[in-house]
Amino acid sequence: MIEKAIEAHVANMHHLLGGLEQAERETLAQLLRKLLISFEK
Repeated sequence: MIEKAIEAHVANMHHLLGGLEQAERETLAQLLRKLLISFEK
């Protein structure tokens, strides 16, 4: 059951990020990392 949920989540993430180019995905990852770090402070 958990495996199916993970598979669905991964498929959804691929769908959501599919419109971004590689450089845009890398920029998004950097920004999200920075945001998460700010929450830890």
